[in-house]
Amino acid sequence: MSKHADSFLSHCICYVFMPLVAHVCDLPEATMIAAVAKNASPLTMATQEHFGDGILHPPRTRKHTLELLIDIAKMVDPWDLDKFQKAAKALNLSGVHMPYWHDWICACLSIFLAGEILHTCFKFSANHPLKWVKETVGVLRSYSKGNWI
Repeated sequence: MSKHADSFLSHCICYVFMPLVAHVCDLPEATMIAAVAKNASPLTMATQEHFGDGILHPPRTRKHTLELLIDIAKMVDPWDLDKFQKAAKALNLSGVHMPYWHDWICACLSIFLAGEILHTCFKFSANHPLKWVKETVGVLRSYSKGNWI
Protein backbone atom coordinates (compact mmCIF):
# COMPACT_ATOMS: atom_id res chain seq x y z
CA MET A 1 0.00 0.00 0.00
CA SER A 2 1.33 3.44 -0.81
CA LYS A 3 2.22 5.93 1.90
CA HIS A 4 -0.56 8.29 0.71
CA ALA A 5 -3.23 5.56 0.77
CA ASP A 6 -2.11 4.39 4.21
CA SER A 7 -2.39 7.89 5.72
CA PHE A 8 -5.76 8.44 4.02
CA LEU A 9 -7.22 5.19 5.37
CA SER A 10 -5.95 5.82 8.87
CA HIS A 11 -8.05 9.03 9.06
CA CYS A 12 -11.27 7.62 7.61
CA ILE A 13 -14.02 5.97 9.54
CA CYS A 14 -16.55 4.04 7.53
CA TYR A 15 -19.78 2.94 9.18
CA VAL A 16 -21.54 -0.01 7.61
CA PHE A 17 -25.07 -0.93 8.66
CA MET A 18 -26.51 -4.32 7.87
CA PRO A 19 -30.10 -4.02 6.62
CA LEU A 20 -32.60 -6.49 8.04
CA VAL A 21 -34.25 -7.83 4.92
CA ALA A 22 -36.05 -10.91 6.22
CA HIS A 23 -36.20 -13.04 9.32
CA VAL A 24 -37.64 -16.47 8.53
CA CYS A 25 -39.50 -17.86 11.53
CA ASP A 26 -42.58 -19.68 12.70
CA LEU A 27 -45.39 -18.02 14.67
CA PRO A 28 -44.04 -18.53 18.22
CA GLU A 29 -40.65 -17.13 17.20
CA ALA A 30 -42.29 -14.24 15.33
CA THR A 31 -44.25 -13.21 18.43
CA MET A 32 -41.03 -13.21 20.46
CA ILE A 33 -39.19 -11.14 17.85
CA ALA A 34 -42.07 -8.66 17.50
CA ALA A 35 -42.28 -8.37 21.32
CA VAL A 36 -46.02 -9.04 21.26
CA ALA A 37 -48.17 -11.24 23.45
CA LYS A 38 -49.34 -14.66 22.23
CA ASN A 39 -52.84 -13.30 21.58
CA ALA A 40 -51.60 -10.62 19.13
CA SER A 41 -50.45 -10.87 15.55
CA PRO A 42 -46.75 -10.13 15.03
CA LEU A 43 -47.48 -8.72 11.55
CA THR A 44 -50.69 -6.73 12.01
CA MET A 45 -52.50 -4.87 14.78
CA ALA A 46 -55.05 -7.70 15.03
CA THR A 47 -55.57 -9.50 18.33
CA GLN A 48 -57.02 -12.95 18.97
CA GLU A 49 -60.65 -11.80 18.88
CA HIS A 50 -60.00 -10.36 15.39
CA PHE A 51 -58.27 -13.43 13.93
CA GLY A 52 -60.24 -14.77 10.99
CA ASP A 53 -62.67 -11.82 10.80
CA GLY A 54 -61.75 -11.11 7.17
CA ILE A 55 -60.73 -7.51 7.88
CA LEU A 56 -57.34 -6.27 6.71
CA HIS A 57 -55.83 -4.82 9.88
CA PRO A 58 -53.09 -2.16 9.75
CA PRO A 59 -49.51 -3.45 9.78
CA ARG A 60 -47.54 -3.68 13.01
CA THR A 61 -44.77 -1.16 12.59
CA ARG A 62 -41.50 -0.60 14.39
CA LYS A 63 -42.56 2.95 15.25
CA HIS A 64 -45.86 1.91 16.85
CA THR A 65 -44.34 -0.90 18.90
CA LEU A 66 -41.48 1.26 20.15
CA GLU A 67 -43.85 4.13 21.00
CA LEU A 68 -45.92 1.75 23.14
CA LEU A 69 -42.77 0.49 24.89
CA ILE A 70 -41.60 4.06 25.55
CA ASP A 71 -45.01 5.03 26.93
CA ILE A 72 -44.96 2.05 29.30
CA ALA A 73 -41.37 2.83 30.35
CA LYS A 74 -42.44 6.37 31.29
CA MET A 75 -44.97 4.96 33.74
CA VAL A 76 -43.20 1.80 34.94
CA ASP A 77 -39.50 1.09 35.42
CA PRO A 78 -38.55 -1.50 32.74
CA TRP A 79 -36.26 -3.24 35.21
CA ASP A 80 -39.18 -3.84 37.57
CA LEU A 81 -40.01 -6.88 35.47
CA ASP A 82 -43.28 -7.92 37.07
CA LYS A 83 -44.91 -4.47 36.86
CA PHE A 84 -43.51 -3.75 33.41
CA GLN A 85 -44.73 -7.07 32.02
CA LYS A 86 -48.23 -6.54 33.44
CA ALA A 87 -48.40 -3.07 31.85
CA ALA A 88 -47.11 -4.47 28.57
CA LYS A 89 -49.61 -7.36 28.55
CA ALA A 90 -52.44 -4.82 28.87
CA LEU A 91 -51.29 -3.41 25.50
CA ASN A 92 -50.76 -6.87 23.92
CA LEU A 93 -46.98 -6.70 24.24
CA SER A 94 -44.77 -9.41 25.70
CA GLY A 95 -42.84 -7.27 28.17
CA VAL A 96 -39.53 -7.19 26.29
CA HIS A 97 -38.50 -3.56 26.63
CA MET A 98 -35.57 -3.49 24.18
CA PRO A 99 -36.11 -5.79 21.19
CA TYR A 100 -32.93 -6.47 19.24
CA TRP A 101 -34.24 -4.44 16.27
CA HIS A 102 -35.07 -1.31 18.32
CA ASP A 103 -32.17 0.72 16.92
CA TRP A 104 -32.36 -0.59 13.35
CA ILE A 105 -33.91 2.41 11.65
CA CYS A 106 -35.30 0.64 8.58
CA ALA A 107 -36.51 -2.48 10.38
CA CYS A 108 -40.29 -2.81 10.11
CA LEU A 109 -41.89 -5.89 11.66
CA SER A 110 -44.63 -6.28 9.09
CA ILE A 111 -42.02 -6.36 6.33
CA PHE A 112 -39.04 -8.33 7.66
CA LEU A 113 -40.88 -11.15 9.46
CA ALA A 114 -41.35 -13.91 6.89
CA GLY A 115 -43.18 -17.10 7.72
CA GLU A 116 -41.42 -20.41 7.36
CA ILE A 117 -42.97 -21.70 4.15
CA LEU A 118 -42.48 -25.44 4.74
CA HIS A 119 -44.00 -25.35 8.23
CA THR A 120 -46.74 -22.95 7.18
CA CYS A 121 -47.82 -25.08 4.20
CA PHE A 122 -47.72 -28.26 6.28
CA LYS A 123 -49.82 -26.70 9.04
CA PHE A 124 -52.28 -25.34 6.47
CA SER A 125 -52.68 -28.68 4.72
CA ALA A 126 -52.98 -30.57 8.01
CA ASN A 127 -55.47 -28.10 9.49
CA HIS A 128 -57.72 -27.38 6.51
CA PRO A 129 -57.72 -29.53 3.33
CA LEU A 130 -56.97 -32.73 5.26
CA LYS A 131 -59.90 -32.05 7.59
CA TRP A 132 -62.15 -31.29 4.61
CA VAL A 133 -61.11 -34.49 2.85
CA LYS A 134 -61.75 -36.54 6.00
CA GLU A 135 -65.21 -35.00 6.35
CA THR A 136 -65.97 -35.61 2.67
CA VAL A 137 -64.78 -39.23 2.80
CA GLY A 138 -66.77 -39.77 5.98
CA VAL A 139 -69.91 -38.39 4.31
CA LEU A 140 -69.35 -40.56 1.24
CA ARG A 141 -68.84 -43.69 3.35
CA SER A 142 -71.94 -42.89 5.34
CA TYR A 143 -73.91 -42.32 2.11
CA SER A 144 -72.64 -45.57 0.54
CA LYS A 145 -73.79 -47.56 3.58
CA GLY A 146 -77.29 -46.13 3.28
CA ASN A 147 -76.94 -43.75 6.20
CA TRP A 148 -78.44 -40.35 5.49
CA ILE A 149 -77.11 -37.32 7.24
